[in-house]
Amino acid sequence: MEELTKSQIILLTLLVSFITSIATGIVTVSLLDQAPPGVTQTINRVVQTTVEKVVPGQPTIVTKEVPVTEEDLIVSAVNQDSKSLVHIKDADVPSFSQLGLVVSKDGLILSDNIAFNPNGKFSAVFSDGKSYPILAMQTTGKAVSLFKTAGDSSKDKYVFNPAILSDSNTIRLGQTVISLGANDTGNVVGVGVISGITMIDNPDAEKAKTVPKIPSLIKTNLNPDDGASGYYLLNLSGEIIGIHLVGDGTTSRNTYTPVNLIKDQIPASSN
Repeated sequence: MEELTKSQIILLTLLVSFITSIATGIVTVSLLDQAPPGVTQTINRVVQTTVEKVVPGQPTIVTKEVPVTEEDLIVSAVNQDSKSLVHIKDADVPSFSQLGLVVSKDGLILSDNIAFNPNGKFSAVFSDGKSYPILAMQTTGKAVSLFKTAGDSSKDKYVFNPAILSDSNTIRLGQTVISLGANDTGNVVGVGVISGITMIDNPDAEKAKTVPKIPSLIKTNLNPDDGASGYYLLNLSGEIIGIHLVGDGTTSRNTYTPVNLIKDQIPASSN
């Protein structure tokens, strides 16, 4: 040591300090790995408090997961599909009012075929209050009526809000469902479960190999308002899984026709 210069002594001191700090870090990490969880948590709290004191006023980001409840899903589904509902009016029959559902981006409207006058002068009042003339499409032998918008809607570049038609073959007994209809005062909502499913042989020979049976009728424990019309059955994702159709003999108010049995009545270009 006596033979070393001052510069060499300083460099040697720095080297020893560096090696000591590395060894201390390795020993500390090893001890922390072996320490009980309670000790580790205490050290972390001390370190966090120290950082907050060193950087005063620095915002602390806290991530908190908020669970989505069934009520949230119901409200979201109703809000989503309410934008797809339209009230169909017949100029020749002032008392006539039918609830329809927009099912395509070009404004195709699906409705029950009950009390349908193919020669009527129809208009549709959309969810935002705007009204446009609509033309009736071919409905002979069908359980549903189809309308297409005409006139001012294309000129105004009206943005339609089509509903999403689900795969009704995937429904389950006991599944939570939502009925959405309307009366003179506004939309009517009901929440219940699928209480029964009537099955039939799959008419699609190719798909029948993997799915031999498909739903032909959906029964629920819902009891819709007498004064309401339409009644579309939604799942919690806001997709349409069934439609209450009086035109096909489904008179019970708590039963619905699966949408898969109706999709083939919708033009492929719009679907």
